[in-house]
Amino acid sequence: MEKPATHRQSTTSQITTAITDADADCEAILGACDELGIPRIKLGYYRTARFGKLLAEIDDTRRRLEGVAKFARKHGVLPCVHIHSGDTIPASGPVAHLLLRDFAPEEVGAYVDPMHMTIDGGIGGWRQTLPRDDRGQIPWRPVKCPLADGIAPIPDCLRALRDLGYRGLYTLHSEYRDSNSWKQLTIDQCLDQTIAGFAYAKRFLS
Repeated sequence: MEKPATHRQSTTSQITTAITDADADCEAILGACDELGIPRIKLGYYRTARFGKLLAEIDDTRRRLEGVAKFARKHGVLPCVHIHSGDTIPASGPVAHLLLRDFAPEEVGAYVDPMHMTIDGGIGGWRQTLPRDDRGQIPWRPVKCPLADGIAPIPDCLRALRDLGYRGLYTLHSEYRDSNSWKQLTIDQCLDQTIAGFAYAKRFLS
């Protein structure tokens, strides 16, 4: 009698994790993804904390990623680094390039986020390269708003990905129930706004 297959084909395209290092938890999660047929994961966040040390921090993050990538290759899973604004590595496209340029695309991927890449210059990029000023400037903060109303160039970004030949996964975040939302939505309103945002994005995906 033939032994049943231990690997399954999953309908889950990606899961979000807190993985940042190659430890026992990392391998256990990657092993479970391998067994369940989940092809990619979103990694946890690497932080930057020292002014004037960005290149050193990128090198340190790359070494940590190398260990994760080794486990990921073993289990046939693609780990993806979220480009996220603020005190993270990477917080912008150029830093993502510096971090990932020595990895093959099938080893480590970039989880591109137009909103965070747009706001980074105001809340993250300058903090990674220059000291804080002492002029007492009032800080600004980003506010999450409907997809068609914000400053992130969603149509241009989606068209650029299409022109580059990208045919992979897209995700739509509907984070309208926290203190950074332009207004607090009920669950039903959040679902309606998600449907509207998805309809808007689809216009630029064909």
